[in-house]
Amino acid sequence: MKVLVLNCGSSSLKYQLIDMDTEEVMAKGTYERIGEQSFVTHKVNGEKFRFDHPVKTHKEAIDFMTELLLDPKYNTIKSLAEIDGIGHRVAQGADKFSSSVIIDEDVIAKIDECAALAPVHNKAAITGIRAAMEAMPGKPNVAVFDTVFHQTIPEERYLYPIPYRYYDKFKVRKYGFHGTSHSYVSKRVAEVMGKKLEDLKIIPNDINLYETAFTHTSYANENNVASYERLEYLGDAVLELVMSEYLYLKTNNDEGEMTKLRAHYVCEDALNEYSLKLGLNEYLKLGHGEENSGGKFRKAIVADIYEAFTGAIFLDQGFEKAKQFIYDSAIYFVENNLLEFIRDYKSELQELVQTDKRAVEYILIEETGPAHNKTFKIDVKIDDIIYGEGIAHSKKEAEQLAAKNALEKSVGKIS
Repeated sequence: MKVLVLNCGSSSLKYQLIDMDTEEVMAKGTYERIGEQSFVTHKVNGEKFRFDHPVKTHKEAIDFMTELLLDPKYNTIKSLAEIDGIGHRVAQGADKFSSSVIIDEDVIAKIDECAALAPVHNKAAITGIRAAMEAMPGKPNVAVFDTVFHQTIPEERYLYPIPYRYYDKFKVRKYGFHGTSHSYVSKRVAEVMGKKLEDLKIIPNDINLYETAFTHTSYANENNVASYERLEYLGDAVLELVMSEYLYLKTNNDEGEMTKLRAHYVCEDALNEYSLKLGLNEYLKLGHGEENSGGKFRKAIVADIYEAFTGAIFLDQGFEKAKQFIYDSAIYFVENNLLEFIRDYKSELQELVQTDKRAVEYILIEETGPAHNKTFKIDVKIDDIIYGEGIAHSKKEAEQLAAKNALEKSVGKIS
């Protein structure tokens, strides 16, 4: 079964064609700046294509989208008849919808009634629905509402502190938005933690925190939004505290050994593994250059988003939920001995020189490249003598490579 998913924003159209039998995304794309200098980015067969194709309306954008899906050059589908159904993201369902619904004229009329609460988005959604019905007559269309996830908010909470007459006359109340994202995040966290969703009692209070946690500097610079760097900083501190407490409570090691183990468990290689296991890198928002150069699998970036996501949970849900997340992801690796392949060269070098009471110092020699893709060159000095050099896209990795280089020179080849 093939399903076309449409998300008509105020001036954009996002789409995906999904083979539900294999869960494969056959094609996807984004039409941006509809009504202005429009362009579409179309991704298919692992390649990305950009077309400058100005359109005035969402209807015109959908027409061009169908041309791309049918283009024999991409070999996606031969006929729109192959599409079995169309799903539509609708921003505002007010209190008229408590679940997803199959669309008919009555549903369209109710979506239009709710448009006063989201005039730009709901009108765009209706345009997308009409265009899909016209292009693929007889196919089922389903509306998924952003507001459905929050329908269980108690009345006293969704009305406070708004004067009741506003709700009575205009239906103004707290509805909650980004419900599809809230729903996904909640279910994904439950899946990762191996728990039932109802047992977690996690409902994101601020979905924007989680969106920021996946926003790389390259995307932030291109779109004038915040990047994950501040959340990464916070998450790093939370992770270090939780891991320190775990080692203190679960081991009888002395300070030096606990410090060594903690460094091993929170190093870049380890964070990369935690993040990949969770699939966090699949939700990264990268600038065009970073995405094209494989940033989604760049170790430093993938490691960063684990810390950023941890920081987001801490701010949104508090320390105990963040701690629970770390236990169910990072400490799961620790307790199941899944990090044995990771070498902490900095700790090894420190141990080696401590026997002679020598001082180790890491010096940043050079920092080059754009803000979103910097390269760091770091030297490691032992008693003011340079023993090793490391070059990488993060300071942490460059320091590890410098330490490895120093160990190779001082104690022989390391495999």
